[in-house]
Amino acid sequence: DCGHNCSNKGDCVGGRCRCQYGFAGRYCQEAACVKECNGRGLHASGHCICNDGWMGSDCGLQVNTKNQILCRNGGVCYDGRCLCPVGFAGESCSVEVCDPPCVNGYCKDRKCVCFDGYAGMNCSIRRCDTRCSGIRGTCHDGVCICGAGWYGTHCSMDGCPNACSSRGKCEMISLPPPPSYSTSCRCDNGWSGSSCNVPVEYQCDDKIDNDQDTLVDCNDPDCCSVSKCMNTILCKSATEPHNQLRRNEASCSTEAFYERVKFLVDAQNVQLSAHKDVFNDSLVVLLVFVWLVGWLVG
Repeated sequence: DCGHNCSNKGDCVGGRCRCQYGFAGRYCQEAACVKECNGRGLHASGHCICNDGWMGSDCGLQVNTKNQILCRNGGVCYDGRCLCPVGFAGESCSVEVCDPPCVNGYCKDRKCVCFDGYAGMNCSIRRCDTRCSGIRGTCHDGVCICGAGWYGTHCSMDGCPNACSSRGKCEMISLPPPPSYSTSCRCDNGWSGSSCNVPVEYQCDDKIDNDQDTLVDCNDPDCCSVSKCMNTILCKSATEPHNQLRRNEASCSTEAFYERVKFLVDAQNVQLSAHKDVFNDSLVVLLVFVWLVGWLVG
């Protein structure tokens, strides 16, 4: 397909534009900087006056003494015109033509040489970027169809880990600054984790350990977002020990051991499930001593 009727500055021969003198480009849309009349004539008033033995708009056709075009590649001159054999065309049979004609390329040695971005026997198939290959994607008429775990125009972006374990959908997310992207799994109900490989308690009132972690219903942290469970003691947030330690006044080095660590058992401090009055502070040092002896012996 020559397209654009060769910009009305040339003839379509074998699927390619053969441009008039002074024009070039795929569709003869560009002004050509060429040697006037191919050095075989004089250029005057926009036309070539050819030397003996040459004719044509650019003096590109060689003729014999009878002013007949010299037909090339086995062509035969008949009634002032060349009759070209199969595989050649043009005024002097100098233009090679493939069968089928090259759609987006040119013919050389009876084969189509495709322009960039095209492939196939007659250059009619649009090619994809080289990154669209192998397990990444499959090229279909210039569009890269990505395989599992690959994304982007050329299927060159890594997808989600383990393809979300077939338990979720891999989605592209925008990252600052644009146009940066990443991927993340949106897991199906009952699954979590970066690759949707971690089971979660998805029924919080069925008295069944859905995720097989020995924790049932509201005793499982997975259920803390459910209204029935969010106010239970296990779902209330407690302060991290190191954060609480920053808030307390610095302890004196002469204080008893229990006085220095009692913030660990104070109610509404770093634990929420027990009251201070259930602890026997006289046993704290004993427990620590027993632990040290066990550690040394072990």
